[in-house]
Amino acid sequence: MNNNITGRTSRGMKWHNFLIYFSLWAAGIINIAVGIIYLVYPATDSFNYYMYDIGEVALMGFFSLIMGIYAIVTRFKLAKWHASAPGHLIAYSVLSAIFSAVMGSIEGTLTLETIIGSIVFIIINCVYYNNRKDMFVC
Repeated sequence: MNNNITGRTSRGMKWHNFLIYFSLWAAGIINIAVGIIYLVYPATDSFNYYMYDIGEVALMGFFSLIMGIYAIVTRFKLAKWHASAPGHLIAYSVLSAIFSAVMGSIEGTLTLETIIGSIVFIIINCVYYNNRKDMFVC
């Protein structure tokens, strides 16, 4: 197992640390909480306000749970320097952008800023981790 400690400490890893210590944890916990809410309380007035049917709510809840779990799994892969971790982060980012676009179109809240922000986030992660791909060898 090649940890490449010297390479890790000689480059700035602030973005990586932000992702593994805050961003992916927060995304995972929030998505899991939203998924549970969608699955447990589908018939409450808050969901009737948007006029979703029970199937849509259950589907949104299921996908929220999956995205939350995937965020946390990706976090652990990044923290353990797995070679596949940057690919998982990009996949998570793309799936998250697609999920946000679908949810936004259902709710009528999809904006150009949301789409541009998602694309910028994906590009930043691609460039950042492509420049550090030699560090992920475990």
